Amino acid sequence: MLLAELGLPGVAAKPRGDPAPLTVLYPIADVPHRHQPGTGEINYGNIYKKLAELNYDHYIAMEFMPEGDPIKILRAARQQAQHVALA
Repeated sequence: MLLAELGLPGVAAKPRGDPAPLTVLYPIADVPHRHQPGTGEINYGNIYKKLAELNYDHYIAMEFMPEGDPIKILRAARQQAQHVALA
């Protein structure tokens, strides 16, 4: 689940073992352009579901460049994560 960024867009490495209990922050930005969830290739619904299955109760950082009103987009991204996690 935890991906260690290697410095290239969309390239990551998966560590051994289950890092979820040790992870206190998951940064989020879609690829390829680092905009809000739902604007690129990543299925964030699956990520949110997996974090919920793992009982992850720490932060998800919304580190993206919004296309539009940043407050509305951040609220929508947060609501999507909460909706999926609670479903």
